[in-house]
Amino acid sequence: MKKKCRARFAKPALCSLALTVCLTVSGCGVSSLPFGLSTGLDDVTVYVIGQSKDTQFWDDVKQGALEASEEFNYNVIYKTAEQITDVETQRDLIQEAIQVKADAIVIGPNDPNALNEDLAAAVQAGIEVITIDADTTFNGRRSYIGTINASSGAIAARNAFTFFEDVFEDKALIVTEYDQTPSA
Repeated sequence: MKKKCRARFAKPALCSLALTVCLTVSGCGVSSLPFGLSTGLDDVTVYVIGQSKDTQFWDDVKQGALEASEEFNYNVIYKTAEQITDVETQRDLIQEAIQVKADAIVIGPNDPNALNEDLAAAVQAGIEVITIDADTTFNGRRSYIGTINASSGAIAARNAFTFFEDVFEDKALIVTEYDQTPSA
């Protein structure tokens, strides 16, 4: 995915979050939701917890989150785990968000099951939880924002075939999905 596409993904995701938080914080009162969504959000704090450092995707999410926070006038605290296997740092960051009484957590969980108790504690504390890019088995999250890689792969294959139709002629590319790595 190109950098501009990633940035386009991050900003709408955070804008959706802003709307969700605004609806929650305002008690769904229509009169308190101007179309600009700038009124009343300056007291809203959103923790964005990435999966790993030094990853272009999460750098783009950080930039999109910060741009959306400026546009909609809310506070973003962006932190990330060291690497994609680092569940403990994500757990600590969820607890930190609970302690500072954040209004929302946007997280790309590094494990679909390991953070469930922590996310439940966040929801119990009144914090909205949205998963982004990776999902969790925790059913208390507000929503999941991400892509379906199999569908994206199918679209890419169709586009490649159309683009290279004259080159491929009678050749075929077969792509399969394995549940485990095949042994040699």
